[in-house]
Formats: sequence, C-alpha cells, structure tokens
Amino acid sequence: MLPEWCSIRSAPSGELLDRLRLKVDEGEAEAIALAVAENSSAILLDDKKARRHAESHGLTCLALPAVPTAARREGLIPSLAAAFATIAESGRYRVADTAALVLLRSVGEA
Repeated sequence: MLPEWCSIRSAPSGELLDRLRLKVDEGEAEAIALAVAENSSAILLDDKKARRHAESHGLTCLALPAVPTAARREGLIPSLAAAFATIAESGRYRVADTAALVLLRSVGEA
C-alpha cells in the first residue's frame, strides 16, 4: 500500500512519449513524459542516457542517493548509512563507496 502522499499516474500519450520510447527504456520514457506534462522541475533517474534526455526537456535529474540524503538532512530518517544499507539489501541498487563516503560526510556520519 502506498503512502497517502504518493500516487500512480500514467504519462499522456503523444509525440513526446513516442519519441522518448525510441531513445530510452519504456519506464524512463514514461517518467520523463509525465514530468514534462506535469511541469515538474525535477525527476529521479539514474540511467545516463535517460538523464540526458530529461535534461534536454529542462528537468533537473536527481539520482537515488539524493533522496535519503535529503531526508537525513531534514531529520526525516535517523541514519543515512542505514538507508544505504537497506537500498543495497534490495539487490537492485548499490551506492558506490566513494559517493557514499562523500554523502555520509556531508551529513556528519563519517
């Protein structure tokens, strides 16, 4: 079950989505098209090619580690290191050691 503040929406059909589908993976194409349609200022993407296309549409790209780092800075989570460990345990994403160290230092955890 999703938190109340979270919703699932589909990207609108159209030329932008069709063009993006030819250039990046389906999910990334939909995320970019939806962000553009919603006049979003930022998008969470890690794929380099998708980030390039999103930036060409005026979007600021954030990588996954930015989310728990911001949450730690705002006091929403008690430990960035624990958040990175949880992410790594999922087996789908791992924060590079050098990047993790820089981010942990930035929040006073290293």
